[in-house]
This record gives sequence, C-alpha cells and structure tokens, in this order.
Amino acid sequence: MTVSSENGVSSGQSSLTGLAPLEAVLFDIDGTLCDSDPLHYYAFREMLLEIGFNGGVPISEEFFIDTVAGKHNDDIALVLFPGDLERGLKFVDDKEAMFRRLAAEQLKPLNGLDKVRKWIENHGLKRAAVTNAPRANAELMISILGLSDFFDAVIIGGECEHAKPHPDPYLKGLEALKASKDHTFVFEDSVSGIKAGVAAGMPVIGLATRNPENLLMEAKPAFLIKDYEDPKLLAAEQLKPLKGLDKVRKWVENRGLKRAAVTNAPRENAELMISKLGLSNFFEAVIIGGECDHAKPHPDPYLKGFCFRDPIILYEDKTTNILLSPNSITVDA
Repeated sequence: MTVSSENGVSSGQSSLTGLAPLEAVLFDIDGTLCDSDPLHYYAFREMLLEIGFNGGVPISEEFFIDTVAGKHNDDIALVLFPGDLERGLKFVDDKEAMFRRLAAEQLKPLNGLDKVRKWIENHGLKRAAVTNAPRANAELMISILGLSDFFDAVIIGGECEHAKPHPDPYLKGLEALKASKDHTFVFEDSVSGIKAGVAAGMPVIGLATRNPENLLMEAKPAFLIKDYEDPKLLAAEQLKPLKGLDKVRKWVENRGLKRAAVTNAPRENAELMISKLGLSNFFEAVIIGGECDHAKPHPDPYLKGFCFRDPIILYEDKTTNILLSPNSITVDA
C-alpha cells in the first residue's frame, strides 16, 4: 500500500486488508506497549556519566537513539566498550537492574493500549510479545502493564539465533503461535524492530513514540501512529467499503477505463482510506482539493483529474460537488 505518515513520507508495505482472515498480532515491548525509552535513557546517561564516558559529558538523546534504542545489549556493549566486551556486558547488566528499579515506580502503558487489548481479545486473535529486552525486563514490564495473562508467548531476541534487526525473533513468534505471516501484523517503535518485522514478511505498524519519523519510515512500516488512539489506527480497524463497490471496480477494470480519486480530504487520510479499501493499484491518480487552486465545490480538483473532452462518469455524494462538476454523466452516490 502507499500510506503517508504525518510528515508526508510514504511506505510500500502491503495493506492490512490483505491479511484477512487475521490470525495474530505481535508486539514489541519497549516503546510499543509503554513509553520506556526515557527510563532507559536516564539509566544509560547517569551510569555512563559516573564512569566518565564521553569525557564526562552526558550523552545526548540523539546519541541514545542512534546507538542504543531498540538494539540488543550485546551490540550496545560492543559499541560503548569496543576494547573490553566483558566490562561492557557487566555495564549493561547493571544498567538493566537500574532500569527495573525505575520501571517498578514509573512505567505507564501507551495511550489506548487497553482499547487495542480488548479489540484483540474480542476478535480472538493470538498474540505474542517479541523483544530485544532481557527476559527479566520483559516479564517485569508485562507484569506492571497487567498483560501477564494477555500474551500467549514472550520471545526474547537474545534467546534466538539472532536478535532484531534479524527476522529470527518474529519468525519464532509466528512459530510459537502457529500463525501464518500472511495473516499477522506487528506493532513496533524502533528502526531495528520494524526492519525485523518486515524481513519476517509481515506488515508493521510503526509507533512514533520517541524515534524520529523519517528514520522509522526508512525501515518501511505500513504506516505510523503516535499511540493506540491515533485516528489512522481506528480507520485501519473499522473502515468498510460501500456495498457494491467491488462490482463497480470490476466493471471499470473490464472496460479499461481510466480512473482517479478526487477528494477534499488530506492526502494522508485519502491514501490511508484507499489502501484500507484495497484500491491502491486501482486509481491512476489521487487528486487532493487542498493541493489545487480551489477545493470543491470549485471544479478545479476534477479538472486536474482528467481532461474533460469526452464524457465521463462521476460518482459523488454531495450536491454542491455534483452541480459544479463539468461535462459529466453524474451518479449520485
């Protein structure tokens, strides 16, 4: 599909509509179920400061995102202590202990998580947590969030042959659930996690919790949301086509007719709806009223869509738009 994030960057992953019937949902934990990155950042910053890392200058949030976020502890240890792996591994173990103390007091779920949980339970979907966090961290966070009885499996990257960004943890999650990648999608918040889900053959909904959207989009998620109350997620769950739309689509395709979508909706909304309805490859153009000199009820968007030298069929649902649409056979939808 082609869905734009809020910053206008597009992705090429498959539409979620192609997953029907949906079998399972896989979740990362840090930054996906909860906004835990500030706690990790604080722990790393304070402990590195204590040992004089970076000349005694506190690490920046940018350094944390580039070097630490979403990565496995073995890889972090190598980066922070390239000449002393044993020291690096001891450091990250101590840091995780500090994180667990902070999490026990401060960890909170992302907005809307409970709604998504209920939606998944009501639909009888299988679910697993798939994380690069150590098992002690993962199980603590799941317990604090009240999700111990929710997940059917908890997959730890360090217990797989390769951690994220390799696909192994997500493939192991599918295996544990006995679910097909063709009927499963992933929630992730990091570049390495999105890459892992995509490499495992599943569409990934990216959460722009802390990581920059442009970096997340480079990993090719299906689309990005801010949290589980984001309207884009609601649209992906609930949007339904009008009755008979598929018949009209086939009729148009069988006759080799040109077609465009012409709307006053923002491009991000338009492309999400088109994708959700499985029409990304149907339309040759998507014309946005706000990108023309004048939006509907002015004729500009329709004039931009086609050259009206020949009669066309126009489907519209608003009288003002129908009356000002030039040179057309109008169908009141």
